Amino acid sequence: MSDRFGGASAAGYDSGFGSISSQFIPALLRAARVGSGYKVLDVATGTGIAAEAAIRAIGPSGSLVATDLSPAMLERARERLALRQNVSFAVEDGQSG
Repeated sequence: MSDRFGGASAAGYDSGFGSISSQFIPALLRAARVGSGYKVLDVATGTGIAAEAAIRAIGPSGSLVATDLSPAMLERARERLALRQNVSFAVEDGQSG
């Protein structure tokens, strides 16, 4: 897969999108009733901001798979979630068709 959203995008993602998403993601997870022990698939995880919030919601008994089209974005997510045992990562295209 090509990395259309390369290292430069990954480097600026948190400063551009991180502050906004950190405001609404916890409410979104509560609305979805994501809780302890859940299995979560995070498509287009970016740098792992939503995945980090989801991991807190599901706790150690849950599991999370974080995917992104961009290896650079996924590497940032790996760094963010490096201490978590219940998360796995995959470079995937979340688009249909």
